[in-house]
Amino acid sequence: MEIVSGVPKQIRRTSSEPGSRVKRTRPKKNRSFIFWNNQYVMNLFILLIPVLIFNAIFTRYLPRGYQNFDENTPAWIAVPEKLLRLPVFLFPMVMKLQLSSPSQKFGLGLYVMGTLVYFIAWGAQIRLPLSSWSSSMAGFMAPAFTPALFLTGIGLIGDTLILPSVSYTPWIYMGLSGVFLVFHNMHAALVFSRNNQFS
Repeated sequence: MEIVSGVPKQIRRTSSEPGSRVKRTRPKKNRSFIFWNNQYVMNLFILLIPVLIFNAIFTRYLPRGYQNFDENTPAWIAVPEKLLRLPVFLFPMVMKLQLSSPSQKFGLGLYVMGTLVYFIAWGAQIRLPLSSWSSSMAGFMAPAFTPALFLTGIGLIGDTLILPSVSYTPWIYMGLSGVFLVFHNMHAALVFSRNNQFS
């Protein structure tokens, strides 16, 4: 025992003393950071969630011309459109979300701009359905062709997959999205022509 200021003080054992134990403290892990930094969580499907939520909320408010959008569509348009829609919206789940290169940062800007333009295209149809723009072919089809912007942005951001040892180029996703939009816009043009035929 050691006396310091009249108070006994036990000498701590050091690692050099026989039988001594070194107490090691592990650094605490920030679980929330680990969760959001997980590559399986931070994939590009996150960027599609605002679009999906927007569609789910506002589809019911679209003009009557959109309400029967899927009726009487030829199979050669409807089938490829539906088959391609799945990979276009699900493939981003394996695309890594990172913003390290100039092309990825440009893709983010394109995504933000494209998403806003897409929302505005819907807003014009909902708020001004009888305007000259909304009743034109370009205005009616705007919600169908404006996704090209944010889908291209997603393709540029996700130039790497979270899957190991898989060769990939952004052109795969952008090409897939392009073919989907061809059929989607053909579908929209057909609905517009049908609406004008019976109006």
